[in-house]
Amino acid sequence: MRPLERPLGEPGDDAVTGTRGADAPVAGTDLLERVLEPHNLQRALHQVRRHQGAPGIDGRTVDDLEAHLQTHWPTIRAALVAGS
Repeated sequence: MRPLERPLGEPGDDAVTGTRGADAPVAGTDLLERVLEPHNLQRALHQVRRHQGAPGIDGRTVDDLEAHLQTHWPTIRAALVAGS
């Protein structure tokens, strides 16, 4: 079976690289800092809720996670930024 081929330059090629629109790289901005921005985290939490995400290996539900993060987020964020 021959794989399907798509000519280069078709609309949508840039979406594969993640460089279109708001997803385009920002010069001088650390990727981890962008990921940890409150807007991105709230959006991720909303996505998990919308898709009715199951509890993780620790059994923590999305609702439990939100309460946990309200208390422990500064420590968790500092550990992530530090790479620990």
